[in-house]
Amino acid sequence: MKPVVVLLICLSYATLRYIVFGDVAIEQWPVFIVNKSISFFVAACMAASAYYSWRLKRIGLLGSFSDDELYSKYEAKQSAMWGRWAWHSLILHILLSIGLLNPAYFAKFYDGAKLNLLGNIMLLAGALGSYAFYRLQSERLNNLIKMLASLALLGHLLPMCSSWISPEKWPAYFPPISLLSALLAAYAALGFWNCISSRR
Repeated sequence: MKPVVVLLICLSYATLRYIVFGDVAIEQWPVFIVNKSISFFVAACMAASAYYSWRLKRIGLLGSFSDDELYSKYEAKQSAMWGRWAWHSLILHILLSIGLLNPAYFAKFYDGAKLNLLGNIMLLAGALGSYAFYRLQSERLNNLIKMLASLALLGHLLPMCSSWISPEKWPAYFPPISLLSALLAAYAALGFWNCISSRR
């Protein structure tokens, strides 16, 4: 599936959940909804990159690189491409999030005008994840760094888990984007870990 198609799916899902079936005003679409969509897209890109990395590793484990050289190059190219999309999308997500970081949008992360413990954990995980993604992009590092980036992304999402266990409160029973993104980040981390732990 093409990255642009996945991005459009993420945008459509966020629009349906928060505006069509939720109570978010249409005026919030250009930044608030787009930002949620992009965060969802980052997780999807990492999961796709992990999937193609696992397929590439699988080819190596089967000892079939010589027979499927073109196929293995395709897997490597796809994994790198999805990783680049994740990196560039993360930059946009950070820029949009800076503008939204206030009690009006993220009340659960604030005690009055100051960030509470959850807010501080969320920012720390976001900063660590951003740095891991930076290293991933700038040095084309191995699956260990990709796994750490996925774990940091997961840690960034966990503070929002209070809404995950109340399906009756989900607009039209659409799961929260943070839950879906966390599942994708966990899949990515496991996928990259499998690539690390596998041996010939």
